[in-house]
Amino acid sequence: MVLTFSDELSKGPQEVDSTPDGFELDPYVNPSLYSSPFGERDHNHGTILMTVKPSETATPTPTVTVTPSTSLTPSLSPSSSPSITPTRTPTSSPSPTGTPSVSPTPSPEFATLLYAADNAADVYVNGNLVSALEDWRTYATVSFPFKKNDVVAIHARSNGGWYGLIAALRAEGRWYVTGRDEWKGIKEFEIPGDDELWTLPFFNSCSWLRVEVRPNAHLLFKGKAADFPFQTRSQYVWADDAGSKDGIFVRFVMGGEDCS
Repeated sequence: MVLTFSDELSKGPQEVDSTPDGFELDPYVNPSLYSSPFGERDHNHGTILMTVKPSETATPTPTVTVTPSTSLTPSLSPSSSPSITPTRTPTSSPSPTGTPSVSPTPSPEFATLLYAADNAADVYVNGNLVSALEDWRTYATVSFPFKKNDVVAIHARSNGGWYGLIAALRAEGRWYVTGRDEWKGIKEFEIPGDDELWTLPFFNSCSWLRVEVRPNAHLLFKGKAADFPFQTRSQYVWADDAGSKDGIFVRFVMGGEDCS
């Protein structure tokens, strides 16, 4: 509030920025009864004029208009419903009885056998004849399902003179070749009836010995089964260096035979 004093003795109105301390106006009392705060003056010669003006321009308070918030739940048109896309499609539905589906037992891996013989040979897998070779000048190849404890049995026959058998079995990512301990053989059966059972898995061949390797046999038979893949490190084998009129019987058990 600004007070303006008009005094005949003064040159004009004087402005005071604020009401002096201790100077209050009573609206019910004649202002001429108060003494002037500006010196010893005859208060009858002066008149106090009250002029109220704003000391600074007031900033009007802005009017805030409140807009009703939009409903968080959108209304759906009765003629349409929201489309829902599933995140994934199930590959199979559960069994009506609640029993979980069981995956089929995986099939055994296939094995491949390469073999040659002088003069001929028959190959059995678990007692079943799977291949026969009658030409001593080349080798044969046969593939079949094969797993642990399965048996490959080969009967090589000679028509006279030197005879031999060479074989390489590819199974489970590696080679099993004749000339190593995995293959066992005999030149003839000592127990009657064994010649009918020896191709079967349950036959006990623990008494059989490792088939013998003929020194430089690959050179001896080079003019015969010359196309055999000798890089497999297979070797021609005999049950007896002296030879036999009947031939040789050889067995291989996948995973080894339990002779404990």
